[in-house]
Amino acid sequence: MAEAKQHFWYDLYLYKVCGDDTIRHCGPYEEVSSIFQHCHCLEAGGHHGPTRIAYKVLQCDFFW
Repeated sequence: MAEAKQHFWYDLYLYKVCGDDTIRHCGPYEEVSSIFQHCHCLEAGGHHGPTRIAYKVLQCDFFW
């Protein structure tokens, strides 16, 4: 139940309030591939490993 308190809906989108008070958009499963592709192809993108790509996803305020 405590996990549910960290989530809220706004205009048909689900958001999560993280521990650092950052509000992140919870992307649907169907969009995960395109979110990772977007973060991989950013200006500073590249093949830096899964941890770095996950960090970039969080920097873009997404959550999965």
